[in-house]
Amino acid sequence: APATEVASTQEQHHATQAAPLQTTQQAEIAVVSKKMGRSINNTVTLPQQYLEQGDTAHYPVVYLLHGYGDTNASWPEKFDLKQAATQHNIIIVCPDGQNSWYLDSPIDPKMQFETFVSNELVTFMDANYRTRASKQGRAITGLSMGGHGALYLAMRHPDVFGSCGSMSGGVDITKFPDRWQIDKRLGKHAANKQAWADNAVINQLDKIKRVMKPDLVFYVDEAVAGNDAVIRAEEFEKTVSTD
Repeated sequence: APATEVASTQEQHHATQAAPLQTTQQAEIAVVSKKMGRSINNTVTLPQQYLEQGDTAHYPVVYLLHGYGDTNASWPEKFDLKQAATQHNIIIVCPDGQNSWYLDSPIDPKMQFETFVSNELVTFMDANYRTRASKQGRAITGLSMGGHGALYLAMRHPDVFGSCGSMSGGVDITKFPDRWQIDKRLGKHAANKQAWADNAVINQLDKIKRVMKPDLVFYVDEAVAGNDAVIRAEEFEKTVSTD
């Protein structure tokens, strides 16, 4: 299990100070969300070279989102993130998404994860770690619910994330009105169809069409939980690839 080290956004412990915020390669860091009024746990994995004496390099950051039912500890339990961070010279950040679907819920003020991941967490990482603090230095990806979240956040915040990936991510939540507690984030589908449509990945495409450049690449693999899900994923890929 990773070592536990707690910090808050209010402390603003800048990476240029002598004492580092994190002294182990992998640690659980609690970050205060001002919008939600509570702290959220995040597992931060550093490349081994980050901790070496005399290292002053700034590293790109990959925000790695978990799927439904998992936590910030799930990715480190399943994969050797320490080895991956060291091999690729990156910082890997796994936030606890708490079945939020990485949305700002219009009905639950304690579930404001679009703001947390795309703003509060990114700001915290850039203030407290030696990051490459630009969109070119940030990527976001995830699995299932996290794949949805990665696409959703990258499309809605192209000024924050420079690249994005999705592993079996849902691209049209409107097809699943009774599953995975989405209704707890957006309300019952029958009474809130517009909110569901507004938060579906497939309906964010207009946002990236306005800013897409040839070097902006989306990596998407397809879920196999039914023909309709695969068809929608294929439709998404074709639309993204269209000039």
